[in-house]
Amino acid sequence: MRSVLRSVLALVLACVSVPADAHDGLHSPDMMARVVSAALQAHVVEVTLEITGLGGPLVLTGVSAKGARSTMTQPVYINFAEDVRVTTALTFDAPPPPHFTLVLEFGPVGEGFVEVVLGAGGAAVFE
Repeated sequence: MRSVLRSVLALVLACVSVPADAHDGLHSPDMMARVVSAALQAHVVEVTLEITGLGGPLVLTGVSAKGARSTMTQPVYINFAEDVRVTTALTFDAPPPPHFTLVLEFGPVGEGFVEVVLGAGGAAVFE
């Protein structure tokens, strides 16, 4: 009876641990970001962000928004407890929406997200 119970328990534990090991997809970088300013001129939005590293060193490799092209071309390095300001210009093909999500790309570490609200002096939503 004990061997049957052990077999059942081992099977249950194996089934429970599989989903935990299977999640190796999207990760969120250890950072906090806020919009310092967002200025609109025609179809271009100039956004200045302040990014704070909350974990190990991060490398911001790109900034994007749906329907826009970014001027950011150089990587930005962010260390633990360091505040870094990043400014990028986003060029939209049409008038930009009054509210959009800015995607901060950190390579294999993952992506962070910041909500930008135009006309509201910036936003402070992160991840």
